[in-house]
Amino acid sequence: MPPRRAKDSAYVDPDNLDQSDSEGSDFNDDEGPSAKAGRKGKNPIGGSSGKKVKKSKGKGAEQPYAWEASYTRSWDAVREDEGGSLQLSVEELLARNRRQRLLQPTAAIRRTIIRHLILLLDLSSNMMDRDLRPNRFDLTLEYSRAFVAEWFDQNPLGQIGVVGMRAGIGERIREMSGNPQEVIKSLSDRTKLEPAGEPSLQNAIEMARASMRYVRSYCIKLYCAELT
Repeated sequence: MPPRRAKDSAYVDPDNLDQSDSEGSDFNDDEGPSAKAGRKGKNPIGGSSGKKVKKSKGKGAEQPYAWEASYTRSWDAVREDEGGSLQLSVEELLARNRRQRLLQPTAAIRRTIIRHLILLLDLSSNMMDRDLRPNRFDLTLEYSRAFVAEWFDQNPLGQIGVVGMRAGIGERIREMSGNPQEVIKSLSDRTKLEPAGEPSLQNAIEMARASMRYVRSYCIKLYCAELT
């Protein structure tokens, strides 16, 4: 193609490029603020230059998990005193929790004060071992009598029955009774409680459950086994 001439409208002289740029900048400076505001945000081809950029949410901006909503940073409220101890902060937290419990609505609480207990005793031949003084059998009976006396002191309306595990079966030693003297007396008769054979916890529990069959629903059923 032949070189373009100066009379062509699209021809730009490289030597006069700097001069034309300076003239264009002077022309733009002479324009008023209204004209500049009209051209603001537009491309030379007439398109809009401001594209809306969506901000990507990072992991820190995401919604917390359900278990995090009920999670409290209790350690932030703990402060050390002048001596470096946390005792004061712990006492304040306990007092705050106590006040919150007192402010909560109190519903009717059903308290069962009548308790029925079955005491399971190991009467197997292993109870005659002397690893405990004087032997396992005598020591178990001694602690059983002390337990019965203390239990009736704390549960005056309760009852106690005694079931022994001897010779592979469950043997009823004492029926359910609310008299502590009768229960203690049954635990003091060594001739009727002579150890023999092997214990059977399953048979003893089944017999204890059968003894509790006719206990009222407003009573608490308890089972206590003494094994050595």
